[in-house]
Amino acid sequence: MSGLGDRLRALPVFSPIGKRLAAERSRVLSKGVPVNAARAGAVSPLRARFNIAICLLSFSFFAPAFIPLPSFVWFLLWFVALPYCVFVRLLFRGCFSVDVPEISQALQAFIVDAGLCHVEQDEDGGKRVTDSMRLRYFVDDDLLVIKAVDDVKYHGDVGRLADKGLPAHLGLPLDSVTSGVTETVYTFRLREDRRIQALDLLAPSAPPFSGVPDSMPLTGSLSWKFAKLPHMLIAGGTGGGKSTFIYYLLIEFMRLGDANGGAADVYICDPKNAELASLSCVFGSDHVGVSAGQIAGVVRRCREEMDRRYEYMQDPERFHFGASAFDYGLNPVFLVFDEVAAFKAAADKKTFAEVWENLTQLVLKARAANVFVILAMQQPRADTISTDIRDNLGARVTLGNLSAEGYRMAFGSCDGFKPQSITERGTGYIMLDGWDAPKPFKAPFADYSRVDYPAELKRLYIAAQRRNGVSADTADKDGGAESVSD
Repeated sequence: MSGLGDRLRALPVFSPIGKRLAAERSRVLSKGVPVNAARAGAVSPLRARFNIAICLLSFSFFAPAFIPLPSFVWFLLWFVALPYCVFVRLLFRGCFSVDVPEISQALQAFIVDAGLCHVEQDEDGGKRVTDSMRLRYFVDDDLLVIKAVDDVKYHGDVGRLADKGLPAHLGLPLDSVTSGVTETVYTFRLREDRRIQALDLLAPSAPPFSGVPDSMPLTGSLSWKFAKLPHMLIAGGTGGGKSTFIYYLLIEFMRLGDANGGAADVYICDPKNAELASLSCVFGSDHVGVSAGQIAGVVRRCREEMDRRYEYMQDPERFHFGASAFDYGLNPVFLVFDEVAAFKAAADKKTFAEVWENLTQLVLKARAANVFVILAMQQPRADTISTDIRDNLGARVTLGNLSAEGYRMAFGSCDGFKPQSITERGTGYIMLDGWDAPKPFKAPFADYSRVDYPAELKRLYIAAQRRNGVSADTADKDGGAESVSD
């Protein structure tokens, strides 16, 4: 019988209805399916339309006495339209109620087992749910998102659903928890996240731009929206994959925007004079600092660029209330500062104080000017990263194993966070502003020994500068990137 139903639904006369219902189901699932102890699921608006059509067509048997229409019209209504609507209603009866039964049933069982509802016994011995915590779930690609509404009666429970057994009832690992004013959001992963293969982006056949001006992918389903979550901390010991992750970010900086521009300008500070320092052949010697004096100059130029941008945006002739730096046509600027501790050890007190003051101002103020800071270090200790800076980093990544103090300095005090031993290179944890705790993270993978990374990055850089309106000759010169000017 099921095979016959499938064949009927595939007929040209019925398949458009099936496609419409499938699209409606996806839309409703993305908007959220309500669940409480008594009932679960949402209803497709198409069910009400078909029910109304069936009722009207049924009452039309009495209409000829009042509405004079040709007999063939009544014949079509009674013997074609009405049977069609009834048959569709029966053929697709399981498609008009929108939910994922196994998820709905698991959530209802959880609400009851966790005591998040009140059940009374009727006079006839039956049970009736009189009150229940309200949940709403969303299915989005590989993620299951559950929102717990913060009702007064269950105020103390909405943030503790994981402790009450929600992951066990669903049989899924908890990905993240985000607390809000009116609700707490629990995110579960239905399938393992896809790890990005960074070398694919360096292939000559790869698209030269991402088409997105203000975010970049970190995994198959997670993106860093740097305009909303500015600045990043990357912590990881030797062999953890920190440098490989930075190389990927540099690629994505060049791919920001579209064919009309939007690629980022990049500054690098590398006090260890390692691989990042060699990228002066790509970005220009005035964009890469190695010695204490050079690094002070690079950071100073970034702060001056921030100040120029604020002056540019606040000019009365071009100022628009509520406009962002993107609205003024200001492309992102990224300052990548690797191994702050090494710089502190090498610089004199005056130079370090100047650099740290400029870094602090950039972290505190530069977001609105589209200037962003990425700090990389082996151990984020209190003597190498101040509280003012650490508390304003919107994205925090650890790669490899850190000490307990390192995790605490990177992520703060997170109840229930118990980091596991990391054995795979390029893996660790990530935490974005708004999350309650870090979650496991696999950074984009690449074996850069297989390619000439500086040469390929240079190719992307020249293409990015061309999109930004810089001529090929200028872009290929030392220090070809331009800053804001009138």
